[in-house]
Amino acid sequence: SIRIFDASLSFCSDYFLENKPILDEGVLPSLAVLCDKTRFLLLQRIASEPAYGQQLAEEFGMTTPNIYHHMGKLVQAKFVNTRIDRNRNYYSINKNYINQLLDELKGILRC
Repeated sequence: SIRIFDASLSFCSDYFLENKPILDEGVLPSLAVLCDKTRFLLLQRIASEPAYGQQLAEEFGMTTPNIYHHMGKLVQAKFVNTRIDRNRNYYSINKNYINQLLDELKGILRC
């Protein structure tokens, strides 16, 4: 699927070159983070209820460091908020940012 994403970008290269501020604001880098299936599934999981790293590791059958890696990417892209409670780092979905990103995307795509 990454090749499809890259191919679709090449078709739109003129548009993106003309609209470089869109790239600089992080729309495409943010969306690229979601191209990873694990990250998308983690985001979908925490949309229903916040969870901490070890909990997600057990649910997904992954190591805790691997979860931290993926969640770090989601936090960096602003899709996820974190809070510490009882020495656990809880992850929750950042609804405000996702709604803002969707609004920006609608404006870019004029829909």
